[in-house]
This record gives sequence, C-alpha cells and structure tokens, in this order.
Amino acid sequence: MSDLRELITRWRAAHPDRGFKARVGTDETSPVLARLLAKKSGAPAPVAEILIYDAIGRGFFDDGVTAEQVDKAVKQASAAGATSLVIRVNSPGGDVHEGMAIYNSLKRFAGEKLVYVDGLAASAASFVAMVGDKITSAKNSTWMVHNPWTMTVGSAADLRKTAEALDKVGGQLAETYAARTRLSLDDVKAVMDAETWMNATEAQKVGFADAVLDPDEVQSKDPEGIDKLTEKNDGPAAAALLARRNAARARVVAMSERAKKTSLSGQPGNHP
Repeated sequence: MSDLRELITRWRAAHPDRGFKARVGTDETSPVLARLLAKKSGAPAPVAEILIYDAIGRGFFDDGVTAEQVDKAVKQASAAGATSLVIRVNSPGGDVHEGMAIYNSLKRFAGEKLVYVDGLAASAASFVAMVGDKITSAKNSTWMVHNPWTMTVGSAADLRKTAEALDKVGGQLAETYAARTRLSLDDVKAVMDAETWMNATEAQKVGFADAVLDPDEVQSKDPEGIDKLTEKNDGPAAAALLARRNAARARVVAMSERAKKTSLSGQPGNHP
C-alpha cells in the first residue's frame, strides 16, 4: 500500500491541474465534440464530457474523483439529452470500491461511452476505463493492472478474512477485465498477479484499448483550435480541420478492425 500511496503522491505533485470536470455541450457551446459525434448530419445531439484527472476516491488519498461526482454528471448529461459520453482518464488509481461505483455510474449512461486514456490509467483507473464502448489510448499513455491492496490490523483470523475479501474483489475485477479484453480469465489473473505495466500498443494488443492514436490525434478540449476557428466563423479553415479529424477517426476504425482479427501472441511486457 505504501508503494501505491507513493505513486499517487508523486503523480499528484506532477499534475497541479488535476481534478474532476464535466460539461454538456451542443453544436453552439461545444462545436468540435458535437460535430464529431453527432448521430445525424444537421441535427447535432448534446455530447457530455467527463474528465477523471485525479486519484480515485477521497479519504486516504485526500481529495480525488468520487462516484458521487460522476453519478451527478451522468444524470445531468442524461437529463440534457446527451447521446454520447466522452470519458477522459489520467489517473494513478485509488480506492477500488469507489472505482467500481464510478464504473457502474458510467455504465448506466444509456448512450455511447467513448473512453480516452490521455496519460495514465493505473490500478482502479484502468478498471474504470473498461466501461468504454470504445477505448482509445494515446500513443504515449501508460496502463497498470494489478491485484487490489489494503491494510489490516488485527489477529491472524482478521488477516485471513481480509485476504479472502481481497481474493473476492480481485476476482470481480478479473471478470470485468476478461469480459472487455481478449484475455482469458486465467490470463487476466496472471497479468494482475504480475502487476503489469503496459504501453498503449501493448494495451491494444490484448484488448485493454481498441485503438492507439498519436497525441495530436486524440480529441482534446480544443483540438487544433477548431473551437476558436468556429467562434470566428472561419468556415473553410474549420471545415479543413474537421476533415482531418474525420480522417483520423477513420484510421481508428481501421485499426480497431485489424485488432479484432489479431490473435493474442504473448503476454504484455512487464516494466519496473
């Protein structure tokens, strides 16, 4: 547990702008998201965006993203009529049960769920990322998957009970990972036992991610200045950038199809 706390402490020190953010946009308030994700041309639907840019849970990890925050944002998105939910992840993980609650809150969103791993999806954050109907990992992003940890004080009987509880929780996580990836349940458990670190390509190879994109191809708050161009009514320039973005999305689809046809040829590499 001390290693996980150290990881989270170092990560948070390096990310002063961490936190939880959410918004619901339309073609007017968030043109790039609405135009790229609208289901019908000429009738853009509201698109919700959630940023999970902090540790999972509060308490032991101080301030962090909570299931209550996420659940409220999901309900607001649904009430606004959003048909797509963009979930951005850059988190060192944290409380496993809070992560489960966040996953379930996001799962209840009726529309399409698009997960983007912008930096780190470690521990509980990697589990949350599994909620995506489509998971895109930035080329320079990192994943970490391991068994749940805890701290216990008590008798030998207390410690055995805690170990049994951890095994149950670990089994629940493994089942969710296996259902979303192309790994068997035994393979997932082996990956968790080894505390496996993966780059984006390795994560895609075994199904944790559906696609890998270069950083400038992953959607951001204002990719390539499209929002600013739209605000200036610069139609031709905005149209050219949107065409480039659509081409990038087509490459995502192509990569996803190739990934589905690729058989698992080995375990992802472990990195210290």
